Amino acid sequence: MKLKRNLLATLAFAAAALSASTGAYAEDASQFYVSATGGYSACLDGFSGLYDKGEPRLGGDWGVNLGWISKSKIGAGLSYSGFTSTGKETLFVSAPGGYGFLKEDMRFLINYVAPQFIFQTNFGKSKWFFNTSAGVGVLFFSQKASYKESIVEVSESATSSGVACNVYAGFGYAINSHFAITANLGYTHSFFRVIDGYEHSQNMQEYINRINLDFGLKYTF
Repeated sequence: MKLKRNLLATLAFAAAALSASTGAYAEDASQFYVSATGGYSACLDGFSGLYDKGEPRLGGDWGVNLGWISKSKIGAGLSYSGFTSTGKETLFVSAPGGYGFLKEDMRFLINYVAPQFIFQTNFGKSKWFFNTSAGVGVLFFSQKASYKESIVEVSESATSSGVACNVYAGFGYAINSHFAITANLGYTHSFFRVIDGYEHSQNMQEYINRINLDFGLKYTF
């Protein structure tokens, strides 16, 4: 009889521990978290020009986020996101000695860092939750061009930076009390025009407006 009671007590303790480890995020306590994301991004503006290969407005997207959420479901954090893309274009160039066509390989890189205002809430007692954030930060834009001038390989680069803002929103599913998988849609807008520093480039000076769809893993302490 005693063995039976001990067995039942052990099973009850194991069930309670399993329930605690697989439950949804607790909303009655503040939370610290870190997340890593990756996905696909599209620039709505910028990168003007006729490209023979590739689409510089489309590329890979990644990010890292740190955050704190209070008992009232609002919080603050810091977000970093990056974007890269490539393209090839053929340019018509003229000079005192004549004219010709120049094949140019382009590479673009965007880095954005911003503090965030965060809101997160669970859907009832389920493991699903909704989160959104917004912030104003600094965006760094760089572009590199490589081309051959006669038989010499030439590389040029140009950079720009300035103030930008973002809005992110998405959903998550709590695997257990620490880990969750997430899906987010974001929009980033720069308040400055990209400065073009190339001698041969036909790119225009334009704003950077970018949307991204990311999936990630979130860890809550």
